[in-house]
Amino acid sequence: MVEIVAPGSFWAFLADPRYRDVAIVKFEAPVSGLRGTVGGVVYSANKSGPYCKRWASPPRPIREATAGQQGALGGMPAEWRAMSQALRDAWDVWAADADQELTNSLGEAYYVSGWCWFCKMNLHRLMVGRAVQTSVPTLAKPSSPSYTLILEETGGGANSRVTYTSGTFDPDLDLVLQVAMVSSQGRSVWPLPYPFIDSSQNPGATSHSFQTEIDEVYGRIVADQRGFAALYKQTSEGYRSAPGVEFEDVV
Repeated sequence: MVEIVAPGSFWAFLADPRYRDVAIVKFEAPVSGLRGTVGGVVYSANKSGPYCKRWASPPRPIREATAGQQGALGGMPAEWRAMSQALRDAWDVWAADADQELTNSLGEAYYVSGWCWFCKMNLHRLMVGRAVQTSVPTLAKPSSPSYTLILEETGGGANSRVTYTSGTFDPDLDLVLQVAMVSSQGRSVWPLPYPFIDSSQNPGATSHSFQTEIDEVYGRIVADQRGFAALYKQTSEGYRSAPGVEFEDVV
């Protein structure tokens, strides 16, 4: 049994504007939790316990790079069909390897097909300005990067950036950066994914600046805001690391 704690019936709750944001949920055996969207209702959990809320499309800025990546997905089926059956089979074999194990939001392991990985890796490549690659990847998944996040208020001389040690991004690695800006400095956790901000092929050096790019997405960065960054290493083949997540206040 799932009990929705809200006034009146569940559907009355959804219709009542006073309670349209969030309701807490209590589960009883054999159900221990629920994740995902059912009938326009999103089920999730936080430190206070399980809850549900009405689904709403989040406002996300659409940048030229993002729109281009979305459009590129439409070309993937033709690329896949043009490959030999032997090559498509090789992608499936690679996808079934233990190194390609994925984890869902319930912490359960699962695998996806070679076709799914083909799309995933090539969309990652397109995001950093590389062309579609049909050959099966050979490079290992990189480790999550360690870095320092610096966020500066929009204005003359502002230089928001990430800094890292020399060699963090070797010649086979690209940089992908996502950042979420929030108004409250009391938050120490913010859920992924964050909006895409910037990327760089083989960035090298020991820092990467993104003031122009973050201003383009958020309009203006001001004091009293807090930013959450997810920095990824990505191989030249499109294999992306787990995110290195940091947060910092705007200075």
